[in-house]
Amino acid sequence: MKFCFYSSASEYGGHEVMTLHIMKNLLISSHEVCFYGYSKNGRLNLALAGLKLEFPERLNLFKHNHRAKSIQILRSFFNWRQIFLIVKFLLKTKPDIFIVTQGDIEQGSEGLIAGWISRVDLFSYIPMVLDGRERQLKLSVVRDLASYPYYFLPKAFLVISDYFSKRVNIINPRVDTFVVPNLVNEEFFSYPIDRCNAKKILKLDSTEFTCGFVGRLSYKQKGLDRLIDLILFGRNFFIINRLVIYGDGPDKERFLNELKHKKILECIKLMPWQTSNQPSMYDSIDCLLLVSKFEGVPLVILEALSRELFVITTPIDSIKDRYPVKTIGRKSNDFHLEEFFQAIKVLSCSPISRNSEGRNFVRKFHSEPALNQALTNIFD
Repeated sequence: MKFCFYSSASEYGGHEVMTLHIMKNLLISSHEVCFYGYSKNGRLNLALAGLKLEFPERLNLFKHNHRAKSIQILRSFFNWRQIFLIVKFLLKTKPDIFIVTQGDIEQGSEGLIAGWISRVDLFSYIPMVLDGRERQLKLSVVRDLASYPYYFLPKAFLVISDYFSKRVNIINPRVDTFVVPNLVNEEFFSYPIDRCNAKKILKLDSTEFTCGFVGRLSYKQKGLDRLIDLILFGRNFFIINRLVIYGDGPDKERFLNELKHKKILECIKLMPWQTSNQPSMYDSIDCLLLVSKFEGVPLVILEALSRELFVITTPIDSIKDRYPVKTIGRKSNDFHLEEFFQAIKVLSCSPISRNSEGRNFVRKFHSEPALNQALTNIFD
């Protein structure tokens, strides 16, 4: 069987990482795969090149010059040049299944139109099914109305949790939805956990409790304004127990300038995202903090749990009441500052240093066998 993936993503995030995992799984199963992606997404293209070295005969890579932009759902109605190029590409490559990888229903929506016009077996692979208000978008009502028809174009949706499967079927009760769980690499289970050495490398006191933030530096989604408020509220605590931040992103400079302005830069240790030996990145902290305003099923939570870390997070509907994490608040946009900080302080005094329940949970539901079984059920 021949699969073709389309992406207009300009960054390399968790959804792109998962797309490559799915592609690799299909390639191992002897399927033919091609990928049609944005030419200037450097990190994604580098990862694809590495995958091409593993499967030189069955993986073909193609590039285009279109990237997702703001209010993409409205732009796609008028972007017939890109739609024509995708249709032309599909007529040339003749895939059995065309999968549009979408960060949300807007990103890659031109691919859905092209796939529908081409009459191929069209799938949407989407990590978040949230309305514009939940994602705090401008013109949210207009964009939701414009998005509605796109849920009726694919033959099926690949989603990352039962929660989002239900959200799709509320909009389109007749479309098939399949859950493809996010995958945690085997190295997160096989690599020995060594907190002391990981902290030593960062020149952190191995006896001190260390919180961490891992992810894209973005105010809009990741709640950096909340993180700043948290540091300000617990300034004396974080001076002693510094907050380690691994990440990069569009708001990095703004974030650092605000920390300097509020005189709390000394409370954090900013580290670049590690592309190799990622388990040690998590081993340098004792607890992962998430203050996001909206999420899918964050890969960083799964990776942290696999390293037996405790996780304190704002409410995320897709994982609430199911995953072994400490959720502060009930509604998706809640942020109770004092309660959140108190949870950190209580955990810092706890004699229990490892979350073995979290590791066992991730191994059962988010390891390679779980992904293999899901894809086998869908495509074989």
